[in-house]
Amino acid sequence: MKDYKALLTTDSDYHIFNRAVGGEKIFAIPENYSYFLLLFEKYIVPLADVFCYCLLPNHFHFFIRTKDGQTLGEEMKRLDYKHADSEAQNPAFILQQFSNFFNAYTKALNKQQHRKGKLFMEPFNRRCVTTPEYHIKLIHYIHANPVHHGFCKSVDQLVV
Repeated sequence: MKDYKALLTTDSDYHIFNRAVGGEKIFAIPENYSYFLLLFEKYIVPLADVFCYCLLPNHFHFFIRTKDGQTLGEEMKRLDYKHADSEAQNPAFILQQFSNFFNAYTKALNKQQHRKGKLFMEPFNRRCVTTPEYHIKLIHYIHANPVHHGFCKSVDQLVV
């Protein structure tokens, strides 16, 4: 059985993905993509390195590697996280930062689009990437996702 709710631990690789509720669009206008990435940089980049990502109108994919415990501890202290001295809190902290990221984006989009309520399916999906073969397949899958969903005809048409 696939584990789409893997615990996010330090020094680990993950496929993070989610979609909008009810087939809605996550990105209503082109500027929404940049704002989403700006928030990703604020909340997630201090905790994880990014191998690749794909943003589509109604869903997204990220392939990330979480940072080491010391780096996460420093980030928890910088943000004055309530359990900054406990490495056991790293998974909770990572999840909290993802929650903060998704909530910040949802509030901004709701305000911009005069909408209310949830934007994303909850909780977000994540799978631990454990083998080199899975790394390769996942990078291909993420890059080919716009082709699969008909947004372009080939990977070389992608906008970077």
